[in-house]
Parts: sequence; structure tokens; C-alpha cells
Amino acid sequence: MQKDDLDGLRIELLSNEAAETSAIEGEILRLESIQLSLKREFGLVGRYTRFLGVDPGNSETGIARLMIQLHEDFQTLLTKEELFRWHEFLMAGNPHLDTIGAYRTHADDMIIATLRNSGPDRVHFVAPSSTDVPGEMEQFINWFNKTSPAGDTPLPPLTRAGIAHLYFISIHPFEDGNGRIGRALAEKAIYQNLGVSLPLSLSTIINQKRNLYYDQIANHNRTNEITGWLRYFAETAIAAKLLSLQRTELVVNKYKFFRAYRDLLNHPAKKTHCQAV
Repeated sequence: MQKDDLDGLRIELLSNEAAETSAIEGEILRLESIQLSLKREFGLVGRYTRFLGVDPGNSETGIARLMIQLHEDFQTLLTKEELFRWHEFLMAGNPHLDTIGAYRTHADDMIIATLRNSGPDRVHFVAPSSTDVPGEMEQFINWFNKTSPAGDTPLPPLTRAGIAHLYFISIHPFEDGNGRIGRALAEKAIYQNLGVSLPLSLSTIINQKRNLYYDQIANHNRTNEITGWLRYFAETAIAAKLLSLQRTELVVNKYKFFRAYRDLLNHPAKKTHCQAV
């Protein structure tokens, strides 16, 4: 494949995952706008703008920037500054949050619940108080870095990624965006262990059975017995990798087809002339 094809493949895979991780949280973004944001960030806008008539909003631009930074800087140690940048990307322009790019500080309990149209909301868990978040997150970041392949106590890839996601979600350090950042952390962990940032379809698989995902988090964040969660996460990650390979093959075949028949498809139709007899 030529560079243009590889750029297109990367953008297509990243934009699908960006849209899916947002959809899990009930935020439906325009795929075309995410793709345009990615192309702008990669410096490809000059070649592609004419194909897209949609101008990205803050949400599409933010998730695109998070995806790019995740894939380009996956090998770096995790820091709170990196998490703050991710949060700023996701929440840029959000008028409903008091704190963007920093841990939550409000005194109210952080209650994680599923909102229902009828009947009481389903409460999954109550996160640590805001005053405890900085200390909890310092411990989490230290654990994440120590369990990396280059750390003092490395863990197997799926074990580390699964624990990282559940651990972070249980702290819920931000006012909003915790799910998307938590899934990005799981992918960062997997990429560090693989040594390469091959796009996964983790959010796509999770979104297919979103209620099961929330049930698993709710059932395993109150105890240190998380075997069931790790089993669920490993099965999800394996399914995500298989789907990612299928998507890659499909996109590669599409680009091969259009490259092979490009001249024919772009050739103007021959004009025919009819003469009355």
C-alpha cells in the first residue's frame, strides 16, 4: 500500500473507534467530522477537505486529538498532566463543567448510575470523595507505571489493561469523560506491552453489549475479587482484536480495489452519437 492508502486506513480505523467510545457514553458524533479532524491533525486537510462538507465541532475535534496522542505517545510514562490534557481535549467548550483539565473538586458525592426514563435510577457505585482523588490517583499512576513492561513489577498485557480500566473507573477522578479516558488507558496499557499501537476495536465490542459492560463494572468495583471482570475484559479484548483485523482487511481490500481500477473509474464515459436515418 502507498502512503495515501495507509493514511486513509489509519484515519478510518481511528475514526470508527473514536465514534464508538463516545457512543458508549450516549454521545453520538458525526463520523465524517471526526475523520476531517483527524486529517487536519495529520496535515492531510489540503488533500481531503473537498470531499467533506462538515465542519467538526469541539467534541469531534477533541476525541480526534485524544486518539492521535494515545497512538503517538503510548510508550511514555503515564502522568497526571497527560490525563489532564486528555480531559481538556474531550471537554473543550463544555459549559456544564466547573473543572476541565483537572481532577474534580465539588463536595457532592460522585454517584455513578444508569438513568432510567421510568422508575428509580440504578446506582452502580459511589466513587471516592473529591478530597481523596489526588492521593488515589497518585497511587494509580504509580501502579500503572510500575506494572508496565519496563516497570519493577510488570504484569501480562490483558491483566494489566483490565485492572487499569476498572481501577481508574472506580476512582472516577473527573467530573465527566471518565469512561472514555478509562478505555484509552486500557489501550495504552495494551500498546505498551505489544510495543506498537495497532488500532483496536475495543469500544466497538463494548458498545455492542453496553449493559453487560456496565454490569461488570458495577459487580466488581466493590471488592478485590475481580476474576470475573478480568475474564470479561480478556474476552472483550480478544474479540476486539479479531474485529480490528477484519476491519483492516476490509479497508485494505477496498483501497486495493480502487487503486487497481482507479483509471477506469475516473475515465470519462465515451460519448456516443446517434444519427437519424
